[in-house]
Amino acid sequence: MPLPDLIRKYPFRKANLTAAEREKEMELRESLLDFLRGLLRTDPTTRWTAMQASRHPFITGEPFRGPYEPEPPQVRRWSARLENASWRWR
Repeated sequence: MPLPDLIRKYPFRKANLTAAEREKEMELRESLLDFLRGLLRTDPTTRWTAMQASRHPFITGEPFRGPYEPEPPQVRRWSARLENASWRWR
């Protein structure tokens, strides 16, 4: 069974959820699926970094409003960091 089906069809913890509880649980499951899709991308150029993943609604607890689009990762150059360092090798 594909992972999305497994997560969506997994039994609820409580047997008699209200409609609101059921909707909230399904939203959480969709958020989890979106989170996993970003982390498990096979192309490393599109796979999320740890910083990008840490801002996903599944982690932050914010409402999930559809596919999460993280900000592009910031690339830092070590040479620039060394040039701006307060210490210097002497």
